[in-house]
Amino acid sequence: MWLGGVLYIATTALYLFLFSKVKFFVVQITVTGLALILSTAISYYIFHEEINTVNLVGLFVVLLGIGMVVLK
Repeated sequence: MWLGGVLYIATTALYLFLFSKVKFFVVQITVTGLALILSTAISYYIFHEEINTVNLVGLFVVLLGIGMVVLK
């Protein structure tokens, strides 16, 4: 239970730090995209779900979108 609270506080501090350095839009899009990629990886490695070609193309498009937003 303490670990969850510590992670929540650390994540909030990280968000606030990032918002002070980068535009909100860039941070939110990047975090959302990376969460999608991380959840896909977790579902593959831990829950042994299959990832088909459409999923891989979707993940590539998400990465491409993150790159476009960050490099803009």
